[in-house]
Amino acid sequence: MSDASAQLEALQPAIRNMVQSIMEAHVDLIARPDISRSLASYTRNYYLALVDQGFTEKQALKIVISGGIPSPPSMK
Repeated sequence: MSDASAQLEALQPAIRNMVQSIMEAHVDLIARPDISRSLASYTRNYYLALVDQGFTEKQALKIVISGGIPSPPSMK
């Protein structure tokens, strides 16, 4: 095993804990009623904008469903 591989393996528990903490915080945040209302508003507005731009209602619904809950962009 290379030195870099060993270092990465040693970091895995810390990374796993960090990812779990982030996911739990995200779930807690989107469970808040005010955030849920904002997400619902966003979803409806997105759907209506798609229809307004010429998508059929069925197409717009498929697009909205495929998008899921908006999340922060990844930091690559």
